Amino acid sequence: MSRKFVGPKRCIGPSKLASILGMNRWCSREQLKAELEQGSWQESNPAIEFGIKNEALAIKFYEHHRKLKVNEARFERDLNGRLVGKADGLVGVDGGLEVKCHNNRPPLDKIPLHYLVQIVAYMALYQRQWWDFMSCGFKDGRLDRVKIIRVYWCNHQDTWNLEWLPQIEQFIEEVQWAA
Repeated sequence: MSRKFVGPKRCIGPSKLASILGMNRWCSREQLKAELEQGSWQESNPAIEFGIKNEALAIKFYEHHRKLKVNEARFERDLNGRLVGKADGLVGVDGGLEVKCHNNRPPLDKIPLHYLVQIVAYMALYQRQWWDFMSCGFKDGRLDRVKIIRVYWCNHQDTWNLEWLPQIEQFIEEVQWAA
């Protein structure tokens, strides 16, 4: 495992939004604010490394299984450039893909709220109507089982616009961003 210092930030990604909304058991809103303003030590861990290493394999499986092409996403910005993200992939003109790889664990049967916020944020950033959450269970380094759950913007747009987005915007205003 490697450890490096990451200085103060100029923006935030969708994977961090659960902390703002109080849905992340590993990082509170206050901790995230301090990390963004002051920087933090980040450690690479086996779970993150495993996910990065196996994401391309999972995407190939998705393309074969769903008979859909996954296109590489470009970075998107919103909220005056403070919300920035690059999705795992875009599908057609209306969809996207979020991949989670679990080593020696089965795929998730439902989407945890902290991942749902991330997915809904990507749908908002890319203006997509649906997003597939793909949870991949690996066993002994091999793709073993997969669960794909489709999420629709129409089912979450009110929660995003009326509940989550106002809290995110307020947080963004409170942060003393790096110059």
